[in-house]
Amino acid sequence: MHQDRKRPIENLKREIGLKFGRTIESAADFNLLSIAIKQATSETISASTLKRIFGYVKYDAEPSATTLSILSRYVGYAGWSDFCRNYIPSESCDETRLKSIRSKIRRQKRLVSLLVTGCIALTALCIMLAVRLDNAIDAVSENSGTLIRDTVIVTAPPIKTRQEIAEEKYSKIRYDCIMRVKHMTDSIMSLRNSLPLYRYKDKCDSSYKIFTDYIEQYIKGRIFEEFPDNDTLRIVYNNSLYKECRDYAMILVLQFTHEEYHQAYKEKYGQSGNQRRVP
Repeated sequence: MHQDRKRPIENLKREIGLKFGRTIESAADFNLLSIAIKQATSETISASTLKRIFGYVKYDAEPSATTLSILSRYVGYAGWSDFCRNYIPSESCDETRLKSIRSKIRRQKRLVSLLVTGCIALTALCIMLAVRLDNAIDAVSENSGTLIRDTVIVTAPPIKTRQEIAEEKYSKIRYDCIMRVKHMTDSIMSLRNSLPLYRYKDKCDSSYKIFTDYIEQYIKGRIFEEFPDNDTLRIVYNNSLYKECRDYAMILVLQFTHEEYHQAYKEKYGQSGNQRRVP
């Protein structure tokens, strides 16, 4: 990469990270960034191209001017030339977070002040009502000779409907299952840089089948425990949650670009496998 373009490209990558709002470290992050660029600019940059630009995949060639222009438009510039001429650094995450914290502290101070004022007013009102109540009790006691005892009225908590109870149970099961799938997929994807590409792809393919079979049985067991007497809810919740978990695990097989499929195939079968049909 030429020295005169290296600094602007590094600045552009920094602005993309700030605009994206999260770290760009895994294959899933590059897939999400590609989608975000498409939504913001109506232009497409593949996840594999982004991996090369950010150094996730080793690649010595420079990004094209077209690619750099799309990325420049993503961060608010007219194009690559406009970015190079008119670049102004955005606030860093720390500066933005500091301003947010200061703003939150100011709001909290105003809220505390209002609460203190309200408590003082409420206390004064309670004292005044207590004095009037004592006077009224004394007056009634003197006239009737009857002792009036303090009465505490306890309000029962609102009764939840069956639907609300069922939704709370399902929400807990859903969170547990999604976290299990996330943990399993993250553990497999962490092996990407430590295995040859073809072995990593085979690992993802086999793990996806294992995960979906496992999570299907796990969901059925959890749903049956919570809804043993309701066939309709079991069917609805089973189907909905299994589809969501399966779709989440699909990242294992969707993370590879077409070029990576070819590379993995060549690594696995070698040049002699050219007669085979490349998937």
